Amino acid sequence: MFIRVSASDLSTDNLKYLSSEQALADLAYFRLYMSDKLKLTKNKWIAFGGSYPGMCGAASSAGI
Repeated sequence: MFIRVSASDLSTDNLKYLSSEQALADLAYFRLYMSDKLKLTKNKWIAFGGSYPGMCGAASSAGI
């Protein structure tokens, strides 16, 4: 599921969608979108980072 949150409306009602589950869904959507747009068919993706971005990278690699 992909939910767009407007930066101009950071109300509590909109912020409820900002979760680790949503971040992983956004990462998966980004990967599929860019692969299609750039016609990448056999490329490997690397996700990395520290703290929260690191958790997202590790979780996406593990398929969580």
